[in-house]
Amino acid sequence: GIDPPYVTSQEIAVSDVLLGINHDKDGVNQYVVDKEKKIHFTTTLDGENEKQLKEFPKDYKKSSNFVLVTNYPFLYYWLSSVVYTPFTSSDLISRVFLMRLVSVIIFLLTVFVSYKTGELVFGRRSPWSIGLAVLLAFQPMFSFMGAAVNSDGLFTLWFSLLIYGTTAYIINRQSSAWTLIVLSLLFGFLTKQQMLMGVFMVVPMVVLLVFRQWTMIRKNIRNAGLFSLLSLIAVGYAAYYGNVLRLFSFVQFENAHRFISDLSIHNLPAFTTMSLKKAYYELFPWYWGGFKWLHVVLPSRVIFLQKLLIIFAGLGIGYQLLTHFLKRPKKDSLLSKQAKACIWFAFISVLYATLVTLWDFQHFVAYGHSFGIQGRYFFPAIIAHMGLLMIGIKYSAETIVKGKSWVVWLLLVVWWLVLHTVGLWTLISAYYDVSSWHSFTIQASQYKPMIFKGSWWYIWLGVSLISLVLCSISTVKNYLVNKESNFA
Repeated sequence: GIDPPYVTSQEIAVSDVLLGINHDKDGVNQYVVDKEKKIHFTTTLDGENEKQLKEFPKDYKKSSNFVLVTNYPFLYYWLSSVVYTPFTSSDLISRVFLMRLVSVIIFLLTVFVSYKTGELVFGRRSPWSIGLAVLLAFQPMFSFMGAAVNSDGLFTLWFSLLIYGTTAYIINRQSSAWTLIVLSLLFGFLTKQQMLMGVFMVVPMVVLLVFRQWTMIRKNIRNAGLFSLLSLIAVGYAAYYGNVLRLFSFVQFENAHRFISDLSIHNLPAFTTMSLKKAYYELFPWYWGGFKWLHVVLPSRVIFLQKLLIIFAGLGIGYQLLTHFLKRPKKDSLLSKQAKACIWFAFISVLYATLVTLWDFQHFVAYGHSFGIQGRYFFPAIIAHMGLLMIGIKYSAETIVKGKSWVVWLLLVVWWLVLHTVGLWTLISAYYDVSSWHSFTIQASQYKPMIFKGSWWYIWLGVSLISLVLCSISTVKNYLVNKESNFA
């Protein structure tokens, strides 16, 4: 177990040493810096130190004096303990994979939230709503991180619910969405201090609420005031209890005057230019797939095709939004809903990227080097990213192949499955010997529970392929029979 917030258990620390992924005396993790370094594999189904990992003494589960760098709030660890506690007598490997299962469930919930967000934008049971869920579920890096044992997935779930709630209010003016918005902020602060970025996202929503519904607020000033007060108290307490102030421990306040002055002169523009170059050459490939501590990325041709896809979507958004504002269709039309969602998703994406860049800039001013931003750091806003992509592709399809947009939708879904397959192959070939099926299964079986060893891989491969085929057949059957009406 873990004693939050500062120390980890001895079994985790010792297992890092046995697997060769610990830091050396100079503080360097060779597994991170050397892209060729791999865990030493044996010629059997069991790893070299697997038996020792499974037979750790019970007192190894207790806290040690190994200090954790991170210090996140309790919610993820408390929720995980509900599942974890009944299995504390199991070996370390089984418990780790149990927690991976918890992460996968959280990942699937996030995909479901993306589908519901798609329904807000495209309508109920729209193929484009299904498409948005597909983009999330089969995004190579996001699906890879979906099984990670950390609080990132849970935080992404809360942030996704925040995006859903704000989108519901913007599109449908659902007052009930504010309850979800407040709860998302509350649970988000109890998961990670980074939910502070969500507050910046909600501020314009409050302004929009007052502007839209001032008359109703005045008529119900007591209820509105009570809800606002309780919300502020709840979210404020969650932020305080979640130790949001720890974010400022990374800020060197004695350098605050330098930060402010640098904002107004040449350093911030120069840093922004550097950040944009890094985003293009590093973060963009890492966003789609940065494995083995970012040493391994997807093939350059795949990255190039993703860039073309984004350009294709961007052209569609630009053309359709211009047309939308010039023609001014009815406020509640489907196009208007998509236009509102498009603008809101763009605002979320830009705001999130701006806040991350400013954070990185103050770190650069204070310490002389970047914080080390990775592509996956932007995943909390992934529904906004994929929503923009889906809306843009739909706009372009309707412009170029009127009445045949289902063809573009089908090609997109097929490509996304190919993209996921390429990502999966890139991942496993980076970690295992894929020269033969026998070599792969031998290595992939090591340091795994019994159901992921040897012949079990035939079962999991078969289940994966059958599920993929059945999913594809069901999607095509249900939504291409009446393609003109379904894809309107």
